Amino acid sequence: MIDRTLRDNRSDRRRLINKTVIEHEMARGNAVLTGHPFRAVVDISGTCGLRCLFCPTGQRRRKSRVPFMSFARFKKIVDRLGPYLISMELFNWGEPLLNKDVCRMIGYAHRKGIACSLGSNLNALACSPESLVASGLDQLIVSLDGTDQQSYERYRAGGDFQRAIDNLAAVIAAKKALKSRTPEIEWQFLVFRHNEKLIPLARRMSKSLGVDRISFRPAWIYFQGSRYTDWIPRQRRYSRYTVSSIGSGSLAISCSGPGSRCHFPWDTVVIDPDGDVYPCCGDLSRTDSPGNLFKEPFREIWNNRQYQAYRRAICGDANETPCARCGETVKKKIVHTFNEYDS
Repeated sequence: MIDRTLRDNRSDRRRLINKTVIEHEMARGNAVLTGHPFRAVVDISGTCGLRCLFCPTGQRRRKSRVPFMSFARFKKIVDRLGPYLISMELFNWGEPLLNKDVCRMIGYAHRKGIACSLGSNLNALACSPESLVASGLDQLIVSLDGTDQQSYERYRAGGDFQRAIDNLAAVIAAKKALKSRTPEIEWQFLVFRHNEKLIPLARRMSKSLGVDRISFRPAWIYFQGSRYTDWIPRQRRYSRYTVSSIGSGSLAISCSGPGSRCHFPWDTVVIDPDGDVYPCCGDLSRTDSPGNLFKEPFREIWNNRQYQAYRRAICGDANETPCARCGETVKKKIVHTFNEYDS
C-alpha cells in the first residue's frame, strides 16, 4: 500500500500523531484503541467481468449486495475517516474501473490529502486514460499474469490480453502527454507453474511498455483434493507452498508466511461496497464483519467486542477467528492434505 509523504501542516501533523499512537498501541498489543486507522481498503466495486480461477468474485462465490459503491457513500467514508487517513486502496475483490464514479472518487480523496492506489485488470475503463491520470491517482497496479493471450487467460479466464495491454499503453501515453509524475504504474504478475518461465520476457516487455516497475508475486491457491497442485511454481522464491509426504500415500501442502504479527486490525480498515467493515482484506464472510459503517458510528465498530477479539487473537490464540484460516502471519502451517492417488 502506497503512503504519501506527510508535510508539516496542521492536517498532516494530526495524521502523523495518530499514526504514532496506533503503532505504539499495536506494539503493546492493545485490544481497545484510542487511535484511528491510518490506512483504508475501500472496495468500490462488488463485481468483475473476469472469472479468475482462485478469486471468490471471479468464481461468483463472493456476492455483494450492491454492484458498486455510490459516490455519496464513498464521500461519507472519506469525510468520517479522512482526517486520519494517509492512504487508501480503492479495490479489494472487485474491478474498480467498472465503477463510473471512480475518477470522481479518487479526486475527492486526493483533495483531502489521501494517497490513492488502484488495482485493475484493465480490461475495462469507466473513464478516459486522461481523466484517470488527472484524477490525482498515486499508484496504478495492473494485473497481467502472462505475455500473450494463451498464457494470460489460463488464470484470468474471460480476459483479453491485448485489450489490457492497449489500455495500459493508453494510460502511459496520457501520463506523458499530461507531463504527470503520477500515477506510478506497476505491472503485477502472479506466478504459477505455467507462467514462471515467462518472467524474463515479462521483464523485457515491461521496459518496452514504459511501466515504472514490475513485480512477481506468489499467488494464493485454493486446493481441491489433488487438483491445482500443478499450479505451484517450481521456483521456491515465487511460491507460498511446499508439498511433503506424511505417509500412507498422503501428501500435505504447507503454506509459509513471514511469521510476523498482522497489522491490519490496528492500522487498516477494510470496507466493502455495502459498507460492511472487515478486519483485513481476506476472503471473509459477512458474519466476520464487526459492523456496517453506514448503519452505526465507526468509533463503536472500531472498538466493539468483535474487533477486540481479532486483535487479541493475533496476539494469542487465533483458533476461534478467521485468523486461524490465514497463512500470512505464520512461518509454516499445513493448509491442505490429499492422497497422491486421487484423480
